[in-house]
Amino acid sequence: MPTLRLTQAAVEKLKPPPTRAVFWDNVLPGFGLRITEKGAKSWVAVYRVKGGTQVWHTLGSLALIPKVEKARELAREAILQARQGINPTAERKQEKAAAATAASQEQFRTVNQIASVYFKRHVDANCRPTWAKEVRRQFAKDILPHWGKRDVASITRADVRRLLEGVEERGPSAVNHVLANAKTFFSWLVQNEYITRDQNPTLDIKPPNKNVERDRILNDDEIVAFWSGCDKISWPYGPLFQLLLLTAQRRNEVSEMEWEEVDLDKGIWEIPAKRAKNGKAHVVHLSEQAISILEALPRIAGSKYVFTNTGEKAVSQWSASKARLDKHVVVTEPFTLHDLRRTAASGMARIGIAPQVVDKVLNHTAGTIKGVARIYNKYEYGDERKTALVAWGRYVESLMHIVANKVVSLATVRG
Repeated sequence: MPTLRLTQAAVEKLKPPPTRAVFWDNVLPGFGLRITEKGAKSWVAVYRVKGGTQVWHTLGSLALIPKVEKARELAREAILQARQGINPTAERKQEKAAAATAASQEQFRTVNQIASVYFKRHVDANCRPTWAKEVRRQFAKDILPHWGKRDVASITRADVRRLLEGVEERGPSAVNHVLANAKTFFSWLVQNEYITRDQNPTLDIKPPNKNVERDRILNDDEIVAFWSGCDKISWPYGPLFQLLLLTAQRRNEVSEMEWEEVDLDKGIWEIPAKRAKNGKAHVVHLSEQAISILEALPRIAGSKYVFTNTGEKAVSQWSASKARLDKHVVVTEPFTLHDLRRTAASGMARIGIAPQVVDKVLNHTAGTIKGVARIYNKYEYGDERKTALVAWGRYVESLMHIVANKVVSLATVRG
């Protein structure tokens, strides 16, 4: 390969060779100028590192390093480092990788981006599937729309207060749930060093409201109005809401019911542990009224879900469907879907079902049996639970018959 004294003038006069070539400097051995056949010029240094491996080190292009002396100085430093057992090219690769990682982490700072990691590493890993799904829903509804595009370190206490003020109209429970989600999220950010403790905007913010335990139950007239309203909104939410009342089970447990969980011949519905809120598998005895509803439901070919519009996932449009129901139901005060569960529990108690049996129907882990008695009493009250739900189904049906008889009697009098 050609050797010459690389001076500024000499470098500028060099013409592109027929094929790529390196013009070596006779002042500093191992330092040279590489020129391609198209005229691209770049500085190189060649040296051996520990173990005798020869390394070709591209210092930079002539456009990037136009001065020969600067390029020679960089080459000399690299060659000296190699003699001291340091591999300059390997270190440069590590520096570039570290810089790329730092840049990536710098970009990976929005609430949207980090929330996706939080869901995977914390929520999904530590919560039951049903609760993990609920956490994601609450984030999607309240937190991500407001803060999703913000840097996590930019969220302030004032932002948290404004967020809580925005959900106050939904009641104290909604405010407390939003704050609890935010607190858990930001605590996780601190633990995983996305932010410092001082940057946690939820620190020392206390729930603004005490959770008020609801006691709303529907009276008999309201149950009749509710049932009739369900008949008017029809499939799929009408039958679903009616089953909420008849079975006394939780909303998502009923809405995500799968056909393989139901045995209509035996009159039982088995909720697997993965879908139960308390993580405990639960057998629900179906009354004649519940079985009649399930038998009348249409089935979407290939779908595992009992209540579905698409066949691919269970129904979940709660607000819209409840609003439709409310248009057909006249009650003394508003009620929620969860109030149906409380109505069923209270109704069973009213017709003589023992409290511990009602607790078992509801699949409560902590009920009326407490202390040492709860530890030793492992009886599941299977027969009693069946009797309870059968009796409750008949009671609900009797309310409809009473109304129907009143209508017939009134028509007879008028006739």
